[in-house]
Amino acid sequence: TDLPDAVPASNLGNFFIDIDMFTEGISGWRTTLYQVIHAVDAIPGATLVEPCMMGGRLMSCTREYPPELEGEPVPVSEVYDLAWTFESVDGQPPTMASYGDFMQHIGQAEKEVRQIRICLKASQTECPEPFTDRPGPKEFDPSQNDDEITVYTMFMCWWGRCAFELDKNFLRRYGKPRPEDPLWLHAYTADLKINPRNILFVREVLARAGIRDHFSLIHWRGERKHMNYVKCAKSIVTAKRNMLSNELSGEPD
Repeated sequence: TDLPDAVPASNLGNFFIDIDMFTEGISGWRTTLYQVIHAVDAIPGATLVEPCMMGGRLMSCTREYPPELEGEPVPVSEVYDLAWTFESVDGQPPTMASYGDFMQHIGQAEKEVRQIRICLKASQTECPEPFTDRPGPKEFDPSQNDDEITVYTMFMCWWGRCAFELDKNFLRRYGKPRPEDPLWLHAYTADLKINPRNILFVREVLARAGIRDHFSLIHWRGERKHMNYVKCAKSIVTAKRNMLSNELSGEPD
């Protein structure tokens, strides 16, 4: 599966949700992202700005890469197969748009951009500037506002809470139709698949290294620069062989 093509500017709407930071590591934000995608998909006119993986964490692509790490931001669609979220159905805005398409749309739209920054921490007093806003008044429905572009940036997103806040603020708040038992409120695992290009890349690396052991996955921090993938793969193979040797000899692990 190739990376998604750019979404025509005419198919992007006026209502965007940008998650500033997911608090979990990759095993946690994988489920949180799944919940958020399905919540945003249910919100009329809403589009999620694609986040980036930085140092294993998921953050807004607007953030600077952590200075203590070497690497570059990796759009999450390069990690997981999310091509379906970029599709525009029946002329409606897609569920997700790349950061580049989002910025291009804002630059070309010739509309005022309304920035609303919301903090999801339990205590509002702990929210850092500028994340001190509240959602708009009840009569303000961003999905029906054609005069400006509204960008909701949400700080501190984590499992369960983030999708719940989206549900509360943008579906129940405006009386939008929603399932009686929304998927995003009880999705405890994420049905997200690794981007097939990563699987092919791993197989090519293993083949070039002459590794024939039947590995299905090698996990590394792919956003780090100068990573020696072959050395990493060979170290894992050596560890596997040592464990198998100890198991056959009866020696403790």
